[in-house]
Parts: sequence; structure tokens; C-alpha cells
Amino acid sequence: MSALRSRVSLHPYAFDGSAPPGHGGLYCSMLLDDFDHQQYAFEIGLDYGEHDPARGAAVVAGLLDELGFGSEDPARLFVRLVTAVGHDHLMYGRSMFELYTDDQDPMPGARLGVLPGWSLQRRIWGTFQNTQTAGEQARRKIPADVLVTFELPVQLRRDLHRTWQCLTALRPSHTALTPVTADLARSSYDRAAHRRSLDAMAARATRSIGWDGRELFLPQATSSYRIYRRLRFLRTWLAVADSVLATLNQVCAHPEVCADVPLTISVSGLPTIEDIDGYMAAVADGSQSLDSIVETVFDSRSA
Repeated sequence: MSALRSRVSLHPYAFDGSAPPGHGGLYCSMLLDDFDHQQYAFEIGLDYGEHDPARGAAVVAGLLDELGFGSEDPARLFVRLVTAVGHDHLMYGRSMFELYTDDQDPMPGARLGVLPGWSLQRRIWGTFQNTQTAGEQARRKIPADVLVTFELPVQLRRDLHRTWQCLTALRPSHTALTPVTADLARSSYDRAAHRRSLDAMAARATRSIGWDGRELFLPQATSSYRIYRRLRFLRTWLAVADSVLATLNQVCAHPEVCADVPLTISVSGLPTIEDIDGYMAAVADGSQSLDSIVETVFDSRSA
């Protein structure tokens, strides 16, 4: 492993408002919010293996400092990392951070620097960050040895990004109409039918990841199918969280992240993917009541 050095990329706060506007329409905005909200059903904690909990928490808090707002619980920072990685894969099909050392901070140490997906370009000869500061365009090459790529299973990565692309395509068209075509459109337009068509397409587009569009997509669906989609979406979130944890543990194996012995992190308070697969099977074969599944999985904090 190469030695850590100072940051090469531009800190997100340094951009001059050059992020692209919007998130791809209403469906995409709701999808991002609902992906984030999966965490709230659970009391999530971090365990640090053989490390002293205070020491392990300090390492993780420093490493993920850029994802927080001041001093935050490391478990909340981990969830923010899952959120960031999930959003990146939805919108851009990849998620990359820069691993660097911050010697200027009052609490120096290794950091994972956020690399906004919209600012990155990948070419066969390297990864570049397009920046605009003081009104001037610039392009920074990010060395490969400082990049941390949060990979997902291939099918999951494809499903997430394809879902985003399909939902983005369902945005209302802003194509200019001539006066004749505008009059024709007004006379023949059935708003309710259009909405039903969009919802049906959105339901198909999100089937692979399980999102139910806050049940807007499923007006005629049975209760069991609605619960099945909720479980499928939670499974998607858990698969992202598992992959993020695996990469984070690889980062923590760097000798400059935790100098004494590699830090091995595990997450508590979450169901396993195998658990969710079992509940999905129970919904399909009717072997367990829907109420008990919802109470066990989604209302566990109030139990």
C-alpha cells in the first residue's frame, strides 16, 4: 500500500455552485429520499473487533469526517456513507472517494474525501475532476493509488443505475410545441390516463430494486405484493450497506489509517440479507402473516 499524502481533489465546498441542478424529476427525488429512510427502522451500531471501542470510534469518525456536520456518532456517519455510495451508483453508476491524510486538522489522520460524481470523468488514461473556481475551468488528474472505489455486485450496480435512467426518462418533456401541435395536445390530452401510464412504467422500472414509489405505482396491487416490494427494496439497501462495509474494512487495513493493527468493523442492529430472503419467501407462500412480518422487520425499534 502506498503512503498517504495531502488531498489532490477539490473539496466539495470549494465548488462555485457548479453541480447540475435537480435529481431527474419527482420519481428520482422520492427514490433518493426513500433509500435514505431505510435506516430509520433500525438501531444501528458499530463494533470494532479487538479494538478499544473509543479508539475504533475515533478512527471511523475521523475517516468519515467529511460526511458529517461536526462531531457525530460513527454509526450515523457509516449510514451517511451508505447513502452517499447508493446515490452515486444510482445517478452515475459508480462511487469513488479519495483516501488522503489531513495534517492541518486539529485531529490529524486519514480521511475519505468526497468526490462528487458529476465532477468526475474516467478515461483509459486516468480519472479527472472537472472544477470551476473563480469562474475558471480546470481539470485535475486524481492518481489511481489514492482512489477508493466502492464497488457493488455487478447485477445490483446495473439495476440501480438502469432504474435511475428509466425514471429520469419519465420526466415531463420540455420540448417546445408549435401553436398547432399545442392546440392538438390540449384537446386530446387525458391527464389521468397519462398519470396511470407513467405510474405503470415507473412500477416496471423499479421492480428489480423493489421500490414501491410510496405505493403510487401500485393502486391495484394486493397487500402481499406491496409488502414484498418493501422487503425487496430493503434487501437492495442492505446489499449496498454490506458492500460499503467490506470496502470500508479494506480501507481500515491501510497501515496509516489504524497504525497498531488493522481495524475490523461490523454493523449491529440490521437484519441479514438471508433474513429478508426468508421473509420474502414467507410472503410468497403465505407461511407467515403480513402483520407479523411488518412488525418484525419494519417496526423493530418500537418492539
